Amino acid sequence: MNRNLLIIALLILISGCDPKTQYQRIIKNNTSKDIWVKVERDEFQPEYKEEGFLILKNSEMPILTSTFTGDPSQFIKCDDADGRRIIGEGIVDHDTLVITKKLNLESNWTYIELDTYKRGGGECECVFTLDENDIE
Repeated sequence: MNRNLLIIALLILISGCDPKTQYQRIIKNNTSKDIWVKVERDEFQPEYKEEGFLILKNSEMPILTSTFTGDPSQFIKCDDADGRRIIGEGIVDHDTLVITKKLNLESNWTYIELDTYKRGGGECECVFTLDENDIE
């Protein structure tokens, strides 16, 4: 009898969980130059340990990795609703060059849904791709 109650309680606990989504914002640097990005620190989300990121040439780096309640579709706009706003960017050792493609413009990010779970939630990412023609 106790075993059946334990199984029922476990099923209720599992079915009552909110769906979780694993989310990343990634900057893909497809240029021949190293770039830096400064991101506004979010004091309410302690998983953010860095304010600045160095993204080496021909590489990519997540500037945010977190788990949120809800479905992946909530990130389809790739806006800064995740709590981190990019507040600066530049090219290492090239003060006269600028990145012309705006990192804070939602339309410059590509939403990719990697997986959806049967009970809701899933995995997704928003990717900003920087190419040589985005630097002047």
